[in-house]
Amino acid sequence: MSSIQAIVLDVGGVLVRLNFTTMVTALGLSPESTSHATMYRFDSLPNYDRFERGLSNIDEFREWITQTTGTSLSPEQFLMAWNSVFEGPVPGVTELLSKVKLPLYGLSNSTLPHIEHLRKTTSIFGSMKKLFTSYEMGVRKPEPEAYLRVSQAIGLEPQSILFVDDREENIQGARNVGMIAEPCLDSADALRAIFLKHCPHALA
Repeated sequence: MSSIQAIVLDVGGVLVRLNFTTMVTALGLSPESTSHATMYRFDSLPNYDRFERGLSNIDEFREWITQTTGTSLSPEQFLMAWNSVFEGPVPGVTELLSKVKLPLYGLSNSTLPHIEHLRKTTSIFGSMKKLFTSYEMGVRKPEPEAYLRVSQAIGLEPQSILFVDDREENIQGARNVGMIAEPCLDSADALRAIFLKHCPHALA
């Protein structure tokens, strides 16, 4: 019988489709050849790292972007561009999560405006007991502390937790602390298959 007692899910790329090319272009930055490549380049920017850790707010980040690009976006325009990264929930995911019988949690490298936007425009968090975010915790995946804080907060050993993410380095980070971790990108069917593989009782 499976030892999994809880499921922790990444948000972007697992529950919600992302397009970094759209967002970066709207912000006035030059995208890479693909959305995924753009994401990796953007993710490495020190100012973005601070924003995701909750060490700066959206006005400070907007000021840096406008100084970097020479564009002039109002706060409202910037927020719209910032949230344009989201293409909507992965089809079928919301329904799938509503059927899961194990405790569900989220763990996301994200910013307050992005999470506020998703709470207003989707119901993907409706089946979760709690969403853990980098901007609230001050740590980001794949840092060990991110996973260990979640484990401690929900009162389970890492070995009892199934973690799903769309990025290999985050999956490896979870495995390094003892979690069972699997990759998934934009597919409710793939996510269901992961649940059936590691905790079939969750969908029984």
